[in-house]
Amino acid sequence: MKSARLITILFVFAIAFSVWTPTPVAARQADPGNHAGISLNVEPAATVGIAKLRITNKTGGTLYVRLVGVSNGRYYYSSVGNKSSAIIQVLQGKYTYTITTTACGGVVTKTSTFKGKTGSLGTWVCRH
Repeated sequence: MKSARLITILFVFAIAFSVWTPTPVAARQADPGNHAGISLNVEPAATVGIAKLRITNKTGGTLYVRLVGVSNGRYYYSSVGNKSSAIIQVLQGKYTYTITTTACGGVVTKTSTFKGKTGSLGTWVCRH
């Protein structure tokens, strides 16, 4: 019984150490003329620019902006004090944006494509 246990333990150790031991393999460089119709074309990724979007909040409350598109984001801006405009930096591309405000209520959803370096989400004012 002890010899069976000893053989089992030695067998387990042999398997465990054989996994961690490097195993030599016979390898050779592929023949450059024989690639069986397989080709790989690597093209550099297109460079995506940054668009700076200006938004002006003249609602008297907080303006919430949700962008969904090339990149996603949620932003909020208060129109407290002299600073009523802000700049949002996003990747250039097509976006759907939703704007809500605490001052006026309601929701506005629009879709735009921002291709240039600058863009605008508009000036937002409450109309009572």
